[in-house]
Amino acid sequence: MIDENELESMRKYSLDRNVYFLLYSLCSTAVATIFLCYNGMWTFWKVSEYLMAYIRMSEENELVQSLVFVGICFLILCVLNLPWRLYLTFGIEGKYQESNQYTINFVSEYQASPIDKFTSLSDSKIKSKIKKLADSIGFPFKSVCLVEAGLTQMNDNVAYLCGFPRRKHIVLQNRILPAEKTKSELLEGGSTRKTSWNNGMVEAIVGRQLGHWKRDHTSKIVARRMIAGVFLTTFASWYLMGNSTIFQQFGLVTQQPYIIRSLIVFLDILGPFIEVGCVIMNKFLRHCESEADEFVALSLRKPDDLKIALINLCRDNLEFPVNDEWYSACKCDKPDLLDRLEAIEEIKKRFA
Repeated sequence: MIDENELESMRKYSLDRNVYFLLYSLCSTAVATIFLCYNGMWTFWKVSEYLMAYIRMSEENELVQSLVFVGICFLILCVLNLPWRLYLTFGIEGKYQESNQYTINFVSEYQASPIDKFTSLSDSKIKSKIKKLADSIGFPFKSVCLVEAGLTQMNDNVAYLCGFPRRKHIVLQNRILPAEKTKSELLEGGSTRKTSWNNGMVEAIVGRQLGHWKRDHTSKIVARRMIAGVFLTTFASWYLMGNSTIFQQFGLVTQQPYIIRSLIVFLDILGPFIEVGCVIMNKFLRHCESEADEFVALSLRKPDDLKIALINLCRDNLEFPVNDEWYSACKCDKPDLLDRLEAIEEIKKRFA
């Protein structure tokens, strides 16, 4: 399914991205360390105080000063991240995509509304199949909507569910619909499609989302995140936020604004614990993805369509089909492609 040229392109793309994010992490850590050692938060707090005095606002209003402080920090972060973002977009992503079309899409995305625009899928064979699939498991089907696949959506989340509990919408990216034009015509029209799709593959992708719904994965994920959030917030509020000695070590001697104390607690003190929590959460998310694949292969009887659809997504996104085990555990919330294909094949053998 994936030829040597595509595999080599995926490998180079993954290496370039990994090197980029490694350098970005190192630089971010260096900047954060300098910021911390030289009391950067306190410096920006004083800058916000001077700015409020300049525009003749009361310096005793901590809430307003906190908003000014956050605005200053946000502006500085935007300036620092802009070169990295440009290099990622045009230096790496543009290198492996259709360069001209990529630039056009990038500019048009930043001019467009940040809210996705949905269009209802017209009556067709694929819509009837999706409705039949949803009805077969008791899914509260309302409609099928399309959303245009932009640069920020070039991932394997090409289908998702939304709406109220009893009136659910199935949303598909337009790039996975069966093609009706040639590849060159699609590219001229601004399509992000690289592979061909058929109705069975689209059903398999929709089936994965129905599997998440059937196994109640969303509620389980939200519950786990809420429990972790409540635990960390309670610990931070009861023990850390009221301990003035801790914040004196960060240079807050004469004044300890709430916004700075919160940033110190959640970014610097609890940061390592949050990272460990993310690794644990990734393990559960990977388990949910495996269950969704199993649902399609076993309950919906579409293992072959699912395998081809997963390969197509991997080709579209230039994702290398296998990663280091430790890297996957820490950074990936989905199993590697080869692991997923092997698991699907095992299901086929067990229930053949």
